[in-house]
Amino acid sequence: MRPFLNEGDFVFGLKYFLTSPKIGDVVVFDHTLYGLCVKKVTNYDKALKTLNLTGENVTHSLSSEQIGVVKLKSVKCRVVCSFKV
Repeated sequence: MRPFLNEGDFVFGLKYFLTSPKIGDVVVFDHTLYGLCVKKVTNYDKALKTLNLTGENVTHSLSSEQIGVVKLKSVKCRVVCSFKV
């Protein structure tokens, strides 16, 4: 997620969405293969309750194809701020 996040940075998130996820929101989600990941929302399908997500660091990030579609219930929180170390 560089330049937004660097390795070792901490994030602070809201566990519950007050509204539906919006394009551009940064979320923490639990992926079955990769564990906890931080990505940006690129699409939200309200009917299926699924998200398409992408990272900002294309050279060192999991691609959207690797992640696949993420179920809304896998989202742990929406990132509201980060702390640089």
